[in-house]
Amino acid sequence: MCCWNFSVPEVRCDLRLMTIMVVQFTEMPPPSYGGVGGLRLIWRSGGLWERFFLLCPLWWGLYLLLLLVTSFPQSSGSFGRLLVVGFSFAGLLDAWMTPAFSSAVLRVSIGKRLNRDDSNARLLADYLDSLGQGGRWLVGNGLSLAYLVVMFVWGFLAIDLAPFANLGGDLEFYLVFFGSFFVLWSVYQSVLRRLLRRARQAGYPIKALRRTVD
Repeated sequence: MCCWNFSVPEVRCDLRLMTIMVVQFTEMPPPSYGGVGGLRLIWRSGGLWERFFLLCPLWWGLYLLLLLVTSFPQSSGSFGRLLVVGFSFAGLLDAWMTPAFSSAVLRVSIGKRLNRDDSNARLLADYLDSLGQGGRWLVGNGLSLAYLVVMFVWGFLAIDLAPFANLGGDLEFYLVFFGSFFVLWSVYQSVLRRLLRRARQAGYPIKALRRTVD
């Protein structure tokens, strides 16, 4: 004859604990895809164009390393100029990030805690699809590619001051560089605002892009 040996209060306590655990598990937020996970998501869902711009910091770093190796030994002045140009690359972050977020990438990112506002990402994806350009913003992407070429040229000029030799050297280099950098930044922001303005006119109330992607 089998004898069950337990007390009713213990069973109720165990059932209550199991219920709490199940509720907590079902209410857990979805896993975050920020950081490396977000980059992996963009890589898997994007095409050649998105992957190219996703790796822009890598291309830039390799180019700077190539300039350092090929121009060694170099003066402290040229190293300082190259350092300034190198870190200025981050100031054009919108130009490197925007092409990586096509409509395909934006749709996959929804619900992955990659966006600050999923509804905004969905609106932007819908508008990019409506442009009939494969879900990409080709004008902005072409501008970003041109910017990359311009930054490569400035990296080379930071090592070779020949075009500025007759102007005086370092001071003129920094004045011209920061002037052109401000123009590049201003133009891209203006084109980006025009994209959002046209999207709103077309019935897509998209917020500023810096609020869309973490």
